[in-house]
Amino acid sequence: MSYEATSYKGLFHFVRYIERLKKFDTDFGEASVAGDQENTVRIMSIHKSKGLEFPIVFLAGLGKRINKQDAYGQILLDADLGVAADYLDLELRVKAPTLKKQALKRRMEVETLGEELRVLYVAMTRAKEKLIMTATDKSLEKSWKSGEPSLWRKAGFPIPFWTRQVPAWTGF
Repeated sequence: MSYEATSYKGLFHFVRYIERLKKFDTDFGEASVAGDQENTVRIMSIHKSKGLEFPIVFLAGLGKRINKQDAYGQILLDADLGVAADYLDLELRVKAPTLKKQALKRRMEVETLGEELRVLYVAMTRAKEKLIMTATDKSLEKSWKSGEPSLWRKAGFPIPFWTRQVPAWTGF
């Protein structure tokens, strides 16, 4: 007997249904795996998509900053360069980054950026026909309100008409 055949609806009843199946040691069967030719939408990480191609790819979240937290720790570790830490003068109560730590920090930032670019390349090469990329910018509304079109100029785009003529009803 499947859940769809019952008169119960909603998440609460579904969870209770699964609990009863577990209690009586019922075989759940296996989820069907969609074939390549089926009309399906797949949501997956970029790492899972490596080596695959899809007709249309949505690449979302491009407005996020790259996580460089590893390069900002108190102690930095590297397989080639070893350990680096800040210089501490307890008498003068001064703390300053050493030259080695600055070099290691820069190396880690460059390596992180390189890895992010490789992952982006993989993501952008998954589409056969169409690639749709989305991003957000927290400062965009502020720029629109101030009427600053430099965001578009910096990116090398002509200033779109809709950014110059934003209707009053949009709230910008």
